Parts: sequence; structure tokens; C-alpha cells
Amino acid sequence: MRILFVLLISAGLFLPSCAYLGKTGNRVAALFRGEEARPDADREIARLNSAGEYGRALTLIRAEIRKGRDETAFGGLYAEAWNGLIQKGIGLYRAGEHHRAGMIFSTAYRSRPTAASILAGMEYSVEDIERLIKECSEKMMERGLQEYRKGNLGNAIAVWEKILMFNPSYREARRAMETASTQLKNLQRID
Repeated sequence: MRILFVLLISAGLFLPSCAYLGKTGNRVAALFRGEEARPDADREIARLNSAGEYGRALTLIRAEIRKGRDETAFGGLYAEAWNGLIQKGIGLYRAGEHHRAGMIFSTAYRSRPTAASILAGMEYSVEDIERLIKECSEKMMERGLQEYRKGNLGNAIAVWEKILMFNPSYREARRAMETASTQLKNLQRID
């Protein structure tokens, strides 16, 4: 009887601690899977969104995702940052600041979500962003051509280099730069 009593008391002390360890173990396992909510990160993302610092918010979201956190955990915060950044880029585009707008659209494109649940909350599609990047490239290409026609080869090259900063695969800018660079070298040899 005494042994049974000792076993019951031991079990009474041991079982609650096992339950605690089970909860802790599950929490640790979730952390390693990246599923644990990070309220500090979420608060910082919300603060950045409120301050209009959408690019920084997206950078923090992408850093959290690289740490293993699922992008769906950000839900509305992700959509708010992405939509806000694109709106900022559209404002710059309308103001004629095509390079800055292109840089923003490029950042948005690289930071795009993949989860259907987040994409559903997006005001713009990935195709819209690709089109905006192309439009910024074309506007800057024209600006470079204007400089080229005036004989300002160095300025034209500088404009085309800026295109490649946000749209590195834009062949027209690369070809125009090569042509203008060759002409500039030839002119420098003559002088």
C-alpha cells in the first residue's frame, strides 16, 4: 500500500511537469519550424507601414521569411506594405521621377509574395509591376536619347546606366550605352 501511495504521489508530481514540458516542447518545435509569431517584428512592420516606410517594412518581412516564418503569417501587413510601396512609386512616376519610381517598382517586384491568400489582397498584380518597370525604363530611355541628340553623350550614358539599376535586362539601354561609350571614346581620341 505504501508503494502504491508513493507511486501515486510521484505520478501527481511528475505528470504536470510532463504536460508543461510537452507545451514547451511544442512551442520550441514551432519556433524551429518558423511558425512562432514574433510580435515585436509584427509591431515594427505595422509601425513602418503607418510611417509610410513600406520598403523597410517589406525588407523586415522578407528577413522574417528568410528566418523561416511563413509569409501568410503577415497577412494584411504584407499587403499593406506592398500596396503602399507601389502607390509611392506611382506618385513618383506621375511626378516625372522615373528612376526613383523604377527603383521602387523593382523593390516591390523582388519582394512580391507567393501565397495566394496574400496575393488576393493586393491591389496590383505582378504583371502590373512588370509593366510599370517597363514604362519607367522607356521614359528614361527617351530622356537618354534626348541627351544623346543634344550631343551630351556622358549624360545620356548616365541616364541609361540608371535604367540598368532597376531593370538590368533592358537590352535597349545596354546597346545604347555601348554605342554612346564607343562614340565618346572616339571623340576623346580625336581631342
